[in-house]
Amino acid sequence: MEAVETVTFEIGDTVVEGPHVALMMSAHIRGRGSGAEVVGRSPHVWTLRDGKAARFQLFQTWEEALEAVGRSE
Repeated sequence: MEAVETVTFEIGDTVVEGPHVALMMSAHIRGRGSGAEVVGRSPHVWTLRDGKAARFQLFQTWEEALEAVGRSE
């Protein structure tokens, strides 16, 4: 992490289905020396239990994340 100046996260599309939350997460990373910015997007599914995260899954596509929570686009 020495080469990284900042990392920020942004939540995009969000779908709630029962205890499951599908969301599109973007990570914005800026290099310390170069100032170059890299943005990575990844679909997540979080399962909540008693208001706390009980499970986390990372998917390749938004469609896969929606399918995991019982929805389709």
